[in-house]
Amino acid sequence: MYQVTEEEKLHKTSLGLIKPEGVSFLTRKRQIKDSDKREKAYSRPRLFDKPKEPVEEIPFQFYCEFKRVSEPDCAGHTLSIMDWEIHQSYRKWRGIHRDERVLLNKIKERWMMMVDSTKREVFFYVGNLHRFQDIFAVLGVFYPPIKRA
Repeated sequence: MYQVTEEEKLHKTSLGLIKPEGVSFLTRKRQIKDSDKREKAYSRPRLFDKPKEPVEEIPFQFYCEFKRVSEPDCAGHTLSIMDWEIHQSYRKWRGIHRDERVLLNKIKERWMMMVDSTKREVFFYVGNLHRFQDIFAVLGVFYPPIKRA
């Protein structure tokens, strides 16, 4: 878990950019939440009265463990991955890879390819919610190729 610094608490930091190293990937099974409550939330009127289709919840939560390059004595962090791309990969690939272990391994392979710091400059976009200011999650990954001289 990422520990919020006193300065970040003071400034109410809610978004950040982190350069990770030593990234690993974890998957945990999760309970699907109350579908009636979700349906009610999606049925509320929206901006410009456009109906919003509910996004299917997936039965797994993805996490990454890493150390921050900017912290020489970093003990390590474990953050939930909220990135749209990883969840959409699950939805798309489950029809191709019917064996759950194979599917989860393909998702892990894709994630580890994106965060391979030997081939890419890797940065995590991280953020929190107002109600949970001490809990950050990976919202996205920026991973341009390393420019070789």
